[in-house]
Amino acid sequence: MTVAHVALDLGQTGCRVRRLDLAGAAWPGGDLQVPGHGAGGSVDATLRRALQSAADAWGSDLEIPCLAIGLTGLHGRIPEAPRLRGSLPPGWRVAELRAMDDSIGAYLCGLETRTGVVVVVGTGVAATAWDGADRWAHGDGRGPLLGDWGGGFWVGSRALRHVGRMLDGVGPATTLLDRAEQRFGSRSEFSWTLAWDASVVARIAAFCVDVVAAADEGDVVAMRIVADAAQELRRTTVATARRAGLGGGQGAFAMVGEVARAGDVLMGPWSAGVIADEPGLRWVDTAGRTPLDALSALTMGAIPLGFETVVARA
Repeated sequence: MTVAHVALDLGQTGCRVRRLDLAGAAWPGGDLQVPGHGAGGSVDATLRRALQSAADAWGSDLEIPCLAIGLTGLHGRIPEAPRLRGSLPPGWRVAELRAMDDSIGAYLCGLETRTGVVVVVGTGVAATAWDGADRWAHGDGRGPLLGDWGGGFWVGSRALRHVGRMLDGVGPATTLLDRAEQRFGSRSEFSWTLAWDASVVARIAAFCVDVVAAADEGDVVAMRIVADAAQELRRTTVATARRAGLGGGQGAFAMVGEVARAGDVLMGPWSAGVIADEPGLRWVDTAGRTPLDALSALTMGAIPLGFETVVARA
């Protein structure tokens, strides 16, 4: 029988699962990466598949003192931890399950237990703010069709729309066409191919990297898209902080997620805009930490003071 803690971070594009020894060190072999949660299915079903993939890789005879889970698709709601136990693989014995909206894991990653606001920017966008006591606020996290303003899919889809308008002779010339062909194939086929691709959201979100690179090289269309993304992220960050009572006060702010690694072309305008709107907030560098790191730490001890109301247990 193997005894280990397990942390799982389930996002829209991908899911990462980590096994840790009883001292908190990651198990040799690295994190397990499996498909994330797409449109059209339940989060429970995606979680069940992810956990079964872990059981297939690590074995079904696993004793787990603590399993910590961050879930996309909850829109700031507290998950029903007892129900999630139904997603456990046969043979896994979990003493305690801790589950939360993935933005809570992002908050712990970005600010740990400090007062402030964290925006997680990957395929989508979700912001969480905390006043350091009992007031929480959640922003965006509504998915690629209804929200996720400034996220990877938002950036990638706008870029591809501009490429389409260029091909129609309506929009301005942009190097994004060349980048789209390098990533998706011939200009005569990629829009049709993407339209029928089951992983279309993830593939378009991945194009965000190319858009940021083009903006960094001075492409005017890409620069405008990235500037607009930074402003949308600023609006979400500031509004969420104010709804948690941080307006005009003190606190910190941070960005985590894949897009947070995009560089200064996005991070610079975003952070400067937040400070301009709320001078009392100070920027915190996440230094390469990920929400999975925070979830891993959460398996090792008590739930931090103030987080008991947003982390479900079973």
